[in-house]
Amino acid sequence: MKAPQISNQPGPQCELAIRIRFNNMQRFREEYERQIGRGNYFVKSPRNKPIGTRVQLVFLLESIEGFEIWSWGEVDQVISAEEADLLGGQPGMEIRLMDMTPQRRKELEHLMTFDDNTFVPQGQQPIHRGSFPPTEEQDSLKKQLESLQLYARRGDYYNLLKLPKNATPSEIRDAYRQRSKEYHPDQHYRKLPQELHALLQDVFQHITEAYRVLMDPAQRASYDAKIGNYTNPLAAHASQGHVKQQEAFQKNYEQMVAPRKQKVDVLSREAEADALKGNVQGAISKLQLALTLDPLNASVKKRIKELKEQLP
Repeated sequence: MKAPQISNQPGPQCELAIRIRFNNMQRFREEYERQIGRGNYFVKSPRNKPIGTRVQLVFLLESIEGFEIWSWGEVDQVISAEEADLLGGQPGMEIRLMDMTPQRRKELEHLMTFDDNTFVPQGQQPIHRGSFPPTEEQDSLKKQLESLQLYARRGDYYNLLKLPKNATPSEIRDAYRQRSKEYHPDQHYRKLPQELHALLQDVFQHITEAYRVLMDPAQRASYDAKIGNYTNPLAAHASQGHVKQQEAFQKNYEQMVAPRKQKVDVLSREAEADALKGNVQGAISKLQLALTLDPLNASVKKRIKELKEQLP
C-alpha cells in the first residue's frame, strides 16, 4: 500500500534516535491521544540520557508500508531503575516534544481520519486535545496540587510529604512511596489537560527533593536546624556552629562599633558645651560630625533640629 503523505523534518543536533513501532493506525491513535498529542512521550529504557538531551523519535506503522512519522524533543525527566522499583513502574525518559505545533497536530489528526487497510476517510472527528471540560477528578487533583505547591514554595518538606517532624527514615520512605503513587506525573499525564502538566511536574520535583533531603542525615540536620526543628538531635548539634558564628559576629561588631560610640559621646558633650557658650553653629557642626559616625542616632538628629531653630 502506498504510504500516506506527511512532512517529516529531522530535529536539530539530536544525539539519539529511537524507533517506536505500532501494529496499526488505531494503536497510534490511542498513543497520540494519551501522550503524543499532549506534547510528550515516555520511552521505557534502562539506559537513560541526561535531562536536556535532544532525541529524534521515529514512529513506524507496520500495517502501512513505508509509513513513518518523525518527531524530536528533549529529555525532560529521567526515572532511574531505583526510582522505578520504589514507584512500582519502569525506568525510562520523558521526552518533551518540541515540534508538536498546532499545525503539526492538525496534520496528524487529519492523517488519523484514515483507515490503515483501505486508507479512506472513516468519517470520525479528528482528536482535539483539551476540547472536553475538566472532570471532577481533575478539579480535585488541581486543588491538591495547588495546596502542595504552597508547601513547596515555603520549603516545608514535612507537610509536603505529610510527615511529623520526628519521622523515621522508614516513615519517610513510605510517605514518599505513597506521594509518588498519588502525584507521579506518569499517573496523571494522560488524564490531565496540558495546562496542568507544569504544575504536576513542579510539585513532584519538590516532593522528590524533600525525600532526598530528609533521607540524607547531614542534609536533614542542616534543614532541621534551619527551621528550628530540634526534635532531631543532629539539628541541635548543627545549630551550635551557627550560634558560635553569630556570637563571633556580634563580638566583632561590638569591637568595631564601640570606638565610634565613644567618639559620638565626646562630640555630643563638646556640642552641649559650645551651645551653653552661645556657639550654636559650632555645636551643630560637632553634632553633624557625630551623625556621620552614627547615622541612625535619633537623639543626635533631634538635638541638631532644636539647635537649628535657635539660629537667627
